Amino acid sequence: MTGRLMTAIAIGLGLIAAPACAETKVAETKAVIQTNSSSQEDIATIDRASGLVARKQSVQALDLLAPILAKFDAQIAEGETKGMVFCGPSMIEAILYSTLSASQKKDGLVLGPEVCNALFAKAYALTDLDRKEEALATLQRLTALAPMHGYYFVELGYSYARSDASLRIRR
Repeated sequence: MTGRLMTAIAIGLGLIAAPACAETKVAETKAVIQTNSSSQEDIATIDRASGLVARKQSVQALDLLAPILAKFDAQIAEGETKGMVFCGPSMIEAILYSTLSASQKKDGLVLGPEVCNALFAKAYALTDLDRKEEALATLQRLTALAPMHGYYFVELGYSYARSDASLRIRR
């Protein structure tokens, strides 16, 4: 195995610490894993917003998340101009996503778990506020950014079921 692959496996298994920004060059493509793409303040704000959603204070949670999500949206849009963009809820998934873009011979950007967490909190807040279409769109975006994270698909399915059930009730 190559040294880079061994390093990626060791990082994924937690045997060594991940660098702040790891780059892997495979088949003339570049996959960048940004493990520290947000400040500690942003991460703490996302955690506070998640707590607000749990306490049914979803409007306040969305207000807290708005500026952070705007920043993430800009990072995602910039990454999409260059190739594939993912958010990795775990280091193992981040490594898988980086190899996915390389296997498709495209550049890739894997953002940290805080992007996934912020989008998930937003989806939950929107669901709590009965804004089904927006929640559904947010979960669709989240599953596009983390296509190997099953839990997000469960939530997306639940959102589809809720949306479909409300349509049946209206008829």
